[in-house]
Parts: sequence; structure tokens; C-alpha cells
Amino acid sequence: MRRVLCVFLVLLSISPFSLLDADSEAVSDISDLRFFEVMPAGEFEGFTLFNYGNETDLKEYTVSDGEGTIVFSESVILGHEEKITLLKAEPDDWFRNGPYIVLGTNGTSSKNFTLNDKGDDMYLMMGDSVIDAFVFGKAVADDGWSGDSFDTIPRYNYAARVSAFDTDSAEDWELRRIGRTDRARITDGYQSTVEPFVFPESSGAPVFNALEKAESEVLVSIYTMNHPDIVSLLISLKEKGVDITILSEGSPAGGVPSNEIGMFALMSDMGIDVRMMNGDNGFRRYTYLHNKYAVIDSKTVIITSENWIESSFEGNRGWGAVIENEDYARYMHDIFIDDSSSDNCDVRSFRDIYPISIAKVVKGYADRTEESGLRYSAEVIPVISPDYSFPMLRELIAQAEHKVYSEQLEVQNSWISTETDSPLRWMIDAASKGIDSRLIVDTTFDDSDDRSSKDCHGAYSALRDVGLYVKAMKGGDDFALIHNKGLIIDNSVWLGSINWTSNSFEDNREVAVFMNSYEISSYYESYFLKDWGNTFVGEVNLRIRINEPTPTEGRAFILDATDSTVPEGSVFGWDLNDDNVVDRWGNRVPLQLSEGNHNVLLTVTDDLGNEYSSEYLVTVGAAEKDSYDISACIKYVPLLVICVTVLAVKCIIRSRDR
Repeated sequence: MRRVLCVFLVLLSISPFSLLDADSEAVSDISDLRFFEVMPAGEFEGFTLFNYGNETDLKEYTVSDGEGTIVFSESVILGHEEKITLLKAEPDDWFRNGPYIVLGTNGTSSKNFTLNDKGDDMYLMMGDSVIDAFVFGKAVADDGWSGDSFDTIPRYNYAARVSAFDTDSAEDWELRRIGRTDRARITDGYQSTVEPFVFPESSGAPVFNALEKAESEVLVSIYTMNHPDIVSLLISLKEKGVDITILSEGSPAGGVPSNEIGMFALMSDMGIDVRMMNGDNGFRRYTYLHNKYAVIDSKTVIITSENWIESSFEGNRGWGAVIENEDYARYMHDIFIDDSSSDNCDVRSFRDIYPISIAKVVKGYADRTEESGLRYSAEVIPVISPDYSFPMLRELIAQAEHKVYSEQLEVQNSWISTETDSPLRWMIDAASKGIDSRLIVDTTFDDSDDRSSKDCHGAYSALRDVGLYVKAMKGGDDFALIHNKGLIIDNSVWLGSINWTSNSFEDNREVAVFMNSYEISSYYESYFLKDWGNTFVGEVNLRIRINEPTPTEGRAFILDATDSTVPEGSVFGWDLNDDNVVDRWGNRVPLQLSEGNHNVLLTVTDDLGNEYSSEYLVTVGAAEKDSYDISACIKYVPLLVICVTVLAVKCIIRSRDR
């Protein structure tokens, strides 16, 4: 029976690096052997030791978890930067994990050593000295560990050492999923030729055009694909001798559509290699394979936000691009090969899963070649989930200077909290710096009273008051559903399959691309602003007034533009010192100015980026001095005379009485 450890690739997943023990030089002098990876859950539980120093013999060591001990009665030599995995049980023959020892063999003995799934403490010992420690879950360390324990390690996950320094704390470790890639982010982009396009306006024509040019190989990684014209085109390419491999999600939300099963059956029967990412005995590397890309002849990449189905091509708002660059195509080719390899236990042939499914008949492909669309030069940078997409987007938004426009199918409801580290928080931060920040979210399937994670009404209501302009849309005049996952950041574009949810960033296999190009960003921006819309009718009229007729130095007054006639959602910016820099935001701003004349410039920017300006001269008088107003006191003189007279009369009467 196939088991999860067929993908326990932990020994292949992390490049070793030199570790320094920050807590104890003396211990470092004794040994540079360290715990490297730990997988406590499952029948093949085990851990890996890595030697960062000179050649060492494991016979000098023991490993304890407080209740049991592993002893090496025979020599096991580890050279510099060599590692060994110790497993509780023998893996199957196909287990690809390099050197390992099953406890109880090769001179090892294990007495009562069993890692607790909910938490345990582990100690690498040389005599009475603790060489290294690892503490996770609910366990508390006795010695050799500082701070809180590492997280609980769920089934199919493992803890991996990632710190360049051994601090004997949770900071040295990271939780990883077995079998997932850990690719480093590409920082230097590939100079490419890019054809941008949008759905539904293009009906996916650039996808067909690019596929038609295939000569030797087509690789398709897709969440779901049942567009009959795509299927018939791939079959025609196969008949011309083009090698075709498809990797599709085996358990999409709602299940694989019956017509898709029939089309995959047809392609399989025609010799196309159709594979599916599916669970094996409960194990999957990724929650979903959610990609929407293809690699053609290792020189062209198609990437879209849309699944390759007819309703998406004809009805959804989405973005796509055809990118030509051999280096970028090879990068994506390598990702496809890693993901689709049959050595992965969660990848299976379509016919292994659906052995008796009947092929669906589709009509032959009619050549749809059209004249090529717009083509631009752009620096192209790949984006991969879950490897590095989340921190990459955080950095890109933080670097924005002028605009951040985002159009999303879905925004995770828990991200609405302004304290959450999320793309919404990053956009709010950008807006607080005066950056034009706008978010379009789809509400087609949302209930305005529903606060679930798929309810974008909640995001709209919560965010519109914190400086982030949000538009909730239920389709549009030209499309039925916003299925996009795109951003415009200054003169760059983020495009691909990554929804704004934790699952898409952290647990799915997703692919996007970041393109640096003024022409390309302008192309997508025109469609974003079209979707954003502008319902203003009439002429813009800016009216500025002051709440005090004669403001003076040292006293606060208010510049008020609330009576202005402007498009809804317009942004008010005030330049108070004639330096072409906005000093205050809002349509009503309190301020104090020094004595003299001040030229104030009000600039209003509407939803489409149009600007309207008006100058206003503010004259501030000198500060008021303390003084007595004698004229104000004169009216009280008669009363004072009467009071004095009455008092005098009373005194005379009392004198006579005496």
C-alpha cells in the first residue's frame, strides 16, 4: 500500500549551511552535529541529523525524548555536510529519501523512544552534554532550549531547520509540508515579449493563437479545463506529432465536472498524457492545484486568471498574457516537471482514476488564428505559491509610490481586521501614505448580510472608512463575474491564479507573473478603470470657504470644501505652502497658519484619475493681544452709581440710629 512517506523529501528539500551555536561556544567545540528535520506524525515518524563540522561517528551520541533513548552500538560515520535519517519503520522500495536507518537495525536500538504527535522534547547527547535540542507542541524543555516550544507538527508536515545560527529556539525552525518545493524568489527578471489580453473581450483568442504555433511540446497545468475548442485543438496538435502533457486538479470544489471527465477520457484515448493531482491515502502536497498556465516548446508561456472553460473565456472578467522568453519558459517548464512527476504519490494517470469513463465526442478544431494583438517588451518575474508569493506581494505593495489597483474574485473576510498582516493591510498602509489605492471585489455569490469568508460585502463596509476605496460589484455590463486576481502597482502588473485568501498564498500550488512595463500596466489599467466606472454627471465645481471671516495667527480655523460639486469617491488634497506637495487630505481640514498671505491649492482627483484644481488666498492677521475693552464696561456705570448711592444712604440711616 502506498504511504505518505513516498514524498518525505526532506533530505532533498533544504540546502545545508553552516550553523553557529549562539549560546555555547563550548558545545560547538564538542560537536557540530544537529537536528535538521523532524516528522513526528505517522507510522514512519523520524528525524534527520546533519553534520555541519568535521567527520563524526554517531556511536558517540544518543538521542532522548525524556522517556526513551536511541543508542548507536556500531559506528555510523557522517562526513562534513552529510546527513542521515532515522525512521521508526521500513519504508517501501520506492521511498526516495537518500541514506536512512530503520531503528533496530545497523547497530541502533530504541527503547521506548516514540515522538508524541501533540508535542515532545528531543535531545542530542554526547555523554552528559546536550549537543542540540528540539522542543515542539505542548512539550516543555528541561535543558538546552530557550523560549517557547515550536508549533505542533501536523500529519504530513515536518519541522525544518532554516536559521543560519543555532539559537536553540523556535526561531531556528520552520513548518513545511512534505513534498512541497521551496524555490527561492527570482529577483532579476527575464526581458520578454508580452501580449496582454483580457476576458471576455478576447474570448481567449491569444490562448488559441499561441497553442496553434506549438511544434514539439505543450505542457498544461490547470485547475479545470473543459473548453471543447481547447480540447479539439490539443488533439489536432497531438495528431501532428506534438507531445502533450496535462496536469489537472483531481478534486476541485464540487468535483470534476462530468463533461471534463469525458473530454479527458477522449484526450487520453488519443495518446495525450493526462495526469491528475489527487490524494493518496489522505496525503496531498497542496490543498489544490489551482494553476492556469501552459508552456509551449520551452519558449512561450500562457498564463491566465481564468480556467480553460468556455463560460470563463466568454463571460468572466479576467486577465491573461502570452509571454515569450526561453529562460522564463524553462523556469516554468521545471516547475511543471516537478509538480507532474509520477514519482509524486499524489500524481496519477487519468485512466488510473477513471478506468472505464467514456470519451466525449467533440467537433474537429477549426483554425482560429487571428491577427496578433498588442505586443510589448517587459521585465517578467515568476511568482509561485506557496513558495514565496506572500512576502513578495508584501514587498511590492510597500514599494508603491503612486497607485495600487486590485481586482479580486475573493477577499478573505478575516483580513478585514486592520491588524492582520494581509494584502488589505498593505493597501491600507499605502493609502495612508497618499497612494491612490483602490480595490474591486466581486459580490456575485455574496449575501450582503452574510459575514462568511466569501462575503466581500463585509470588506466593502469595513474598509471604505479607512482610506481604501473599495467597490463591490455583481458582474458588469460586459461580463457576468469578476474572476480576476490582478493588481496594478505603479507601472507594473501582477497577473495569475492567486486569490486573496490564505489558502491560495500558503497551501495551494499557484502561479502568477509580475511584469514591469508602462505600456502593459496602462493596458490593464484602462480595463480596471472601466470596471471601476464613474457615475458622475455634470460639471465639477470646487467651492472653498473658511469658518472664520478673519483668521488670526495662533488660532485654529477650518478650510472647508464640502460644498464642492465633484464625482463620488473623489480625493481632496491640499498644498498649504506652495511647494506642489500635498500637506493635508480630506474635504474639510483644520489648521493654523502664520501671519500673512497664504496661497492654498486644492486638488481633487476623481475615480478615473482626472484632476481638478482651485487656488484660494488665505489672509491671516496678527495674534490678538490681551486688553480691556472700556466701551464694553460703560453700560454698567449707571448700575454702579445706583449701588453706591444705596450703600451711602444705608450708612447715613445707621449712623442716625446710633
